[in-house]
Amino acid sequence: MLSPSPYNLLAEIDLQRKSELLEVLCQIDKAPQTNSYFHFHVLPSVHFGRFVVLDEVMENGQEKYPAYLAFSTNYDGTLDDHLREIIQHNPAGVATIFGFCKDFPGTESTVAAQVAFFKRNGRLRPYFYRGNWNLTVDQIQKEDHYRKETEALLDAYEHADHSAEAVRDFLVEQVPNLPDFQTFSPREMPLLGLLQGLTLGITGIFLLSILLPLTVILRLSEWLDREINKTDSTQKKTYDLANKEDLFLQNQITHLVEVKKGWFRRRLLKFVLSGLDWLSRYIFNKGSLGGITSIHYARWILIDKGRRLLFFSNFDGSWESYLGEFVDRAAVGLTGVWSNTKGFPKTKFLLFKGARDEQRFKAWVREQQIPTQVWYSAYPHLTVQNIRNNHEIHNGLIDQVEEHKNISPKAMNEWLEKY
Repeated sequence: MLSPSPYNLLAEIDLQRKSELLEVLCQIDKAPQTNSYFHFHVLPSVHFGRFVVLDEVMENGQEKYPAYLAFSTNYDGTLDDHLREIIQHNPAGVATIFGFCKDFPGTESTVAAQVAFFKRNGRLRPYFYRGNWNLTVDQIQKEDHYRKETEALLDAYEHADHSAEAVRDFLVEQVPNLPDFQTFSPREMPLLGLLQGLTLGITGIFLLSILLPLTVILRLSEWLDREINKTDSTQKKTYDLANKEDLFLQNQITHLVEVKKGWFRRRLLKFVLSGLDWLSRYIFNKGSLGGITSIHYARWILIDKGRRLLFFSNFDGSWESYLGEFVDRAAVGLTGVWSNTKGFPKTKFLLFKGARDEQRFKAWVREQQIPTQVWYSAYPHLTVQNIRNNHEIHNGLIDQVEEHKNISPKAMNEWLEKY
């Protein structure tokens, strides 16, 4: 099983009680570990989690989109175990928070009935990117601890001989004395199988055969597109959103936008998202998404029968640097996805221009960004690169302890330089 996995719930809110729900979420956000409702930190399987309220949208006096409660996690293990863990560790909070949703089975319902509610409202497909594969919360936290412990040993190293071999021998001697030191199974990376390769090839041949008519339709659609302009409301929204950013090394974004009308754009968007999901699984699976190394996890979810696109991301650094990396290193991929949504900067042939128009792109992102009422990280002090570095240090420790006679001096020096 690939880990961590994404869970997404989208449940319609009872509009008459929406303000009560927002107040509860506000209390959770103000006191994450001491509130009376929900504690992410007691869920050992959760890497990241969030609660978001999606406001209702009215058009011509009629409800176009209902109000939703969105709940998402990145979790280890099986879905059933994860859902039971949520319910059993926060029974009162689950009943209260999700009790504001229309089809919640009731505060006195059984665990099985509540699991069914979570599954029923969690069937949306996420197009998902992992910055770190098959590293559990427990492993990430313990490898960070081991790095700190061995770093302290190195700081106290006082022998005259500071050669790599001598330092290695010192660590090898000390590691067995570290309390609770353990090894972890190696990561299993997804392999591209014959079936996936054949499917990709057949899809490519099919697309080539219809390329000309699709290109004509695409360019006509792009010519008719309308893009957003920065407004005073965007500036105020930026100020409000920025107040909840840059609190840790990590940040988050929740983004919601309407998909352009028509079957062509919706089909094209699904195709691009499927391609991105495939690339994230088989190509961009070493901590870098098109050269961006700051993303822990990201997902796109089509909601409201494909009429809106919801985006969650957990990343390192500031919002400004994150979007700047997108523009500099992954503008083509971003443009391929969001060029199919309303207000995005003008594109050319699906993949070009678009996000390259940096100021319009950033204004558009802010205009479509929505507040995240509650956000949680199990390791807010660690970047994606910290986690990878800790993992490589830990693996190196095991190699040094078990096979140090076969480690070359060059490899030994490279490993020690990770401290």
